[in-house]
Amino acid sequence: MTADEEKDLWENAIIVFDTSALGDSYSLSFSAQQHFAEILKYLKDRIWIPAQVRLEFEIHHTKFLHSAIIECYSAEDKLNSLWQKYSDELSKFMSSLSGEETHPYFEEKALERFKEAVKRHNEIYVEIQSIIKDQFTDRRKEIQKAAIEDKIYEIYKLFEKGVEFSVTDLIEIAKEGEQRYKKSIPPGYMDSKEKHGIQKFGDLILWKEIIRYARLNAKDIILISDDVKEDWNVDQDDPAKGPRTELIDEFQKETGLRFWKYTHGQMVDKLEIYYAEDTSLLPIFGQLEKVHYQIQLKEIMRRRKLKMDNLTILKCSRCGHLFEVDKSDLCLAWEPNGTNERSMGVEHEYLAVDGIDCPCCRKQIELEFHVWEYPVGAFNYQSIDAVGADVIKEMDLSSEVNFFDEDLNYCEICGEYRYVNPENGICEECYERKWKEAMKED
Repeated sequence: MTADEEKDLWENAIIVFDTSALGDSYSLSFSAQQHFAEILKYLKDRIWIPAQVRLEFEIHHTKFLHSAIIECYSAEDKLNSLWQKYSDELSKFMSSLSGEETHPYFEEKALERFKEAVKRHNEIYVEIQSIIKDQFTDRRKEIQKAAIEDKIYEIYKLFEKGVEFSVTDLIEIAKEGEQRYKKSIPPGYMDSKEKHGIQKFGDLILWKEIIRYARLNAKDIILISDDVKEDWNVDQDDPAKGPRTELIDEFQKETGLRFWKYTHGQMVDKLEIYYAEDTSLLPIFGQLEKVHYQIQLKEIMRRRKLKMDNLTILKCSRCGHLFEVDKSDLCLAWEPNGTNERSMGVEHEYLAVDGIDCPCCRKQIELEFHVWEYPVGAFNYQSIDAVGADVIKEMDLSSEVNFFDEDLNYCEICGEYRYVNPENGICEECYERKWKEAMKED
C-alpha cells in the first residue's frame, strides 16, 4: 500500500474495532481511558461495530472492566509468598552458623552483625509491603471508579452496530470454515484447536460480516485489532507488515474495495500523522503521547509473552519509539569487571557491552549488561544500562555467564579476577606488560 492510498483510507474508510481492541481499551489508566474516549467520540460517525463484536464485547464487558486489577494488581499474595520462602531459607542458613564445631560457621561478632542485618532486612520488607499494599489499593479504587463512569462504554453506545447473520447463514459459514481451516486459509484457523463449536468460527464470522457491510455500503475498511496471530497478520512479531495478502485479495475480490488492518498502537500513530492539521483535534492529540505509550507497551508485552526471557524493551530518548531487542541479535562477550568482599565470600561482577540503532530514528544506543555472582557459583543480580534510551524491561541474563569457567581466576601479578593463562596464572594484560618490559630490556 502506498502512502497516498493509506492517507485516503484514513480520511474516508470505515473503522471497525474487533473485541480485542475494544477490550484492551480498559487496560489503560483512568486518565488515558478518558483521552481515548475523546478520540473515539471524534471518530464515532466513521466507526462501525459488527454484530459478532457487539455480542462478544457485551458478554465479556464486566471482565474487561476489571481486567487491569486481575492482570496488574493481584500479585500481592505472590510477593508475600516469595518473601516468606526467602525468609525461611535465610533463617535456616542463619541457624546453621551457630557453633564452631562444623562448617559453615561465623565468628560470634560477625554472626551478631548478620542477625542484626537480617532483622533490618525484615523491617525494610514490612515497609515495602505497606507501600505495595497502599498503592495497589489506590489503583484498584481508580479502576473501580473508571468502571462506574465507563467512558469507553458510553462512547461505544453511540457507534453504529451490525446485524447478526441468520442461523442458516451461520451454518453455511461453519461448513465453509471447516474446509478453510483444513487448508489454513485465514482468518480464524488458529482458533480451531482452542475453541469448540460455533465459537471457533468467531473470526471467520467477523470477517464475513465485514465483507457484507463493505459490499452493501461501498466502503473501504480499516480493522483495528490487537490479534496479530499468523491467521491475521503476515508477521506476528512485526504488525507493521500488515494483514495476510490472502485477506486483502479476498476482500478486493468480494467487494472491489480496499482493506487494511492495524493494532491499537498503530491506529494512534496514524491519527497523529493524518489528522495533525485538524486544529479541532489539537486538544485531544496533546494527550495522545500518554495513550500511545500505554497501548504500545501493552502490545509489546503481549508479544513478549511468547519469548519473555529473551527480550529487552527500550524507549529511544530521541524519538520516544518503543522497541524490542532480542538476545539473539546481540553479541555478549562477558569480561570480569571487579570484585567486592562480602559476608559469604567474594562477589564478582561481569560486564558485556554492545550497541544497537533505534529502528525509527536510527539513533545509536549503547548497552551495558551487568551480572553479579554471589556467593561463588551463584547468579545474584543483573542490570542493563542504556545510553540513548530508557530500559523499560530487562531480558533474563541469569544463564548467560559461566560461573565455573576454569580460565577465570585471580591473576598472580595484579590480583584481579580475570581470564588467566592456566599455565602461568597471569592475565593477558599483565602478560602483555611483562612481554613489553622484557622487549625493552633486550
